[in-house]
Amino acid sequence: MNLLSIPGNSGALYKWLDSFGPVKLISCAELDSLSKNEILILPGGNVSGLDGILVKKIKESYQNGCRIFAICGSFQSLFKKTEEEELECLNIYAGSVVRLNHPRIGRFDFQSNWFTGKPYFNHSYAVSVNLTYKSDIFIFDSKGFCLAVKEARIFGVQFHPELSGGVFDKVFSEWIREK
Repeated sequence: MNLLSIPGNSGALYKWLDSFGPVKLISCAELDSLSKNEILILPGGNVSGLDGILVKKIKESYQNGCRIFAICGSFQSLFKKTEEEELECLNIYAGSVVRLNHPRIGRFDFQSNWFTGKPYFNHSYAVSVNLTYKSDIFIFDSKGFCLAVKEARIFGVQFHPELSGGVFDKVFSEWIREK
């Protein structure tokens, strides 16, 4: 697994990831070296957008076959646009990142066909997606905000699995072993 060194919750995340196998901390310049099926981890705790050079490099790595696991703000960056700052998003999925009326902080129920538990959330922005758009790969909360997306090559979650007390470990372990 390759953890991209960008501002975020990298310390706790690195420790959590290390429990699943070797983790390499990589820079933007090293994104070109990722090969097909290698996993790129985009940490949470950052804003929902990225600078233009990083967006380009991540997109190229994805187009070259790497898999992406994105957390919190990085999960939000998978979508088309954000209200947060003047940054770019990866535009892999249609959807907009909007400011919440109240931050979501704490453990909240999460139920889907692939995961049930109470992971830890800490965010002031959320992803608004048209519910008819690939709805089988997205998980939504009761207000219609997207909480996760899961496909073979992209897995993104709004919550922080590294701070969730192990409730997400089995799901993540299974995903990293898929090819």
